[in-house]
Amino acid sequence: MDSSAALQACEHVLEGLDVDLIQYIATTVLDEKSGKVLPREDLVEMVAPMLEELCDGDESKADTLATSLWETLSAEHGTAQETGFRKLENAVRMGGEKEEDATEEACESQYGLKSFKKEQRDAKQAAKEQEKREARIRQKQQEMAALTLELDNARKVAAAELIKKGQSGKLGTLEIGPFTLPNPGGGADLLEDASMVLVPGHRYGLIGRNGKGKSTLLKWLASRRVASLDKALQVYYVHQEVSLSDEAEENSPADVVLAADFELKLLLEERETLETQLLDKDVQGDVQGRLGEVESRLEAIGASTARIRASKLLKNLGFSDALLARKMRQLSGGWRVRRRATLWPG
Repeated sequence: MDSSAALQACEHVLEGLDVDLIQYIATTVLDEKSGKVLPREDLVEMVAPMLEELCDGDESKADTLATSLWETLSAEHGTAQETGFRKLENAVRMGGEKEEDATEEACESQYGLKSFKKEQRDAKQAAKEQEKREARIRQKQQEMAALTLELDNARKVAAAELIKKGQSGKLGTLEIGPFTLPNPGGGADLLEDASMVLVPGHRYGLIGRNGKGKSTLLKWLASRRVASLDKALQVYYVHQEVSLSDEAEENSPADVVLAADFELKLLLEERETLETQLLDKDVQGDVQGRLGEVESRLEAIGASTARIRASKLLKNLGFSDALLARKMRQLSGGWRVRRRATLWPG
């Protein structure tokens, strides 16, 4: 099978996927030595992760689509596993006389040995595929947890910097870049020497084909991997999938929303520390002054009404009183994503 035929098959089965990604996939589905299609297991394992965005993150659909690609490619051209040998229906003696293998036929007919062997092979193959799917899910969960931690740490730093500078939170024009955006899957960089200007009060839409790095760019901005971003700038990234710690799973939606306001959390912690220090008679006089600054900032951000506003925000997203009373672990995926969309503070 030549590369042009492989490309045509990929374009047919993977319609809607980015053209550059289709061309790349077409170069990887053939065995370099034999020129035949890779074995199904190898092809699905390699191609499926590249199809997840096209399948809206559904790994099962991505596996099914990759399997469909393998079936289309191998239907007429065979795979690298095929040896060119076939089993003869009848035994052939050296003298040229054909004779049916009555013993094998009788065993297969009476005991179903052929179907039993096939069931064994299918079960073994299914177990391997299930094991690989579970491994990919575990890897994805680990990556999600690492990203969540990185984003939360970036927002903690931003909140601390905002408190330190005593800024009002008002933004000026953001000039970002130049920066390079590497491809997380390897290969050529997604962006080189890129720059952007964001004006406060404007809303921007990020448009591009699948696999072009839209989500990667947003993750890099939110995690401060773009060095030119102001440390005090708070950036919120809404995951398509929600990953919470075991502790957060036991909290109510409003509790989790409030926990996302790192400025409020840091100010409350600092107030508690300062109040404890005031109990010491030898405390320095600037503690009282700093406590006054913290109290003023807490009043400015509406700390006393934070829980009320968080509940109201959730209700505007459709949460009923019954849902607000539940723990996060008791909520379905759709409600968990809505909670994430609150983008507190707001």
